Amino acid sequence: MFKKLNFNFSPVQEITALGSLVFYSLLLLFFLAIQDLLMFKILFVGCIITFIVTILVRALYFKDRPEKQNHKNWLERIDASSFPSLHAARAIFLALVFIFKFQHLYTSLLFIFIAILVILSRAILKKHDWLDLSAGAFLGLLTYWIITLIF
Repeated sequence: MFKKLNFNFSPVQEITALGSLVFYSLLLLFFLAIQDLLMFKILFVGCIITFIVTILVRALYFKDRPEKQNHKNWLERIDASSFPSLHAARAIFLALVFIFKFQHLYTSLLFIFIAILVILSRAILKKHDWLDLSAGAFLGLLTYWIITLIF
C-alpha cells in the first residue's frame, strides 16, 4: 500500500523542496508570525515577481523538460515547460535576501551552498537543463535587484 503512495524520498528530493512554493510559503508565514513585516513584504513581492515572470516566459516560450512531461491544457503546459527554473529563481532570491539580512560570512556561505544544492538537485532530477537553471538563477538575481529598488 505504501509503495503506491511513494513515501520514499531521496535526499535530492528533500533538497529540491527548499526551492518549492511550499517551503517559500512557510517562510512567509514564519516572518508574518514573528511580525517582521518588512521581510514578509520583501519575500512576498519577490515571490510574485518571480512567479509572474516565469508564467509569462513559459506562456510565450515552451521548452520541454529533460524528462518530458505530458500536458493536456494551458496550465499543465505552463507546468510542463522548463524555462526558466522557478526553483532556481526562488533559491537564488532567498539566498541573496538572507545574505544581506544577516551579513555574516558563515551564514552567507551556508545560503549560497543551499542555493547551489537546490539548483543541482533540479538537474539531477531531470527537471531542468543548465540553460533553464542559469535563466532561473538570473531571474532570482534580477528579482533581488528589483526588490532593492522597491524597498
